[in-house]
Amino acid sequence: MNSSDRYAAFAADYEWLFSDATLSGDPQIEDLKPILAALGKPHILDCACGTGLAALALARSGYEVLGTDLSSNMVLRARGHAAEQNLQVPFEVCAWECLPATIKKPVDLVICSGNALGHCRDEQEMLRSLRGMRAVLREGGAAGC
Repeated sequence: MNSSDRYAAFAADYEWLFSDATLSGDPQIEDLKPILAALGKPHILDCACGTGLAALALARSGYEVLGTDLSSNMVLRARGHAAEQNLQVPFEVCAWECLPATIKKPVDLVICSGNALGHCRDEQEMLRSLRGMRAVLREGGAAGC
């Protein structure tokens, strides 16, 4: 079973794991404040967006953001949350190593929150994933993992 399949059933209940404060996305923005301040108004990729919590909080704060996740069910939930909040945030199903084929415009900031990198099956997959993230980051951009 691949990692996206493991999240198929989990996506519907995923948000029950978090407090209301975490669901607001505010803690994620607070953690990113030093990077965000240094970059001005960056174009942001949340490459482990899950149900869109951080991406949507960033969008509500005026940032241009897009989200990707390997789980199609997580992306469906993120798209639903964006629609509920009237936010135009693109969410795509994408493995990290496939980011260069999916993300056409370089980004200023790549975020990969939580324990996402731990989902790589081995060192080689992690290296391919990190290379995919780096490939979509503009020169002088930043990462928040």
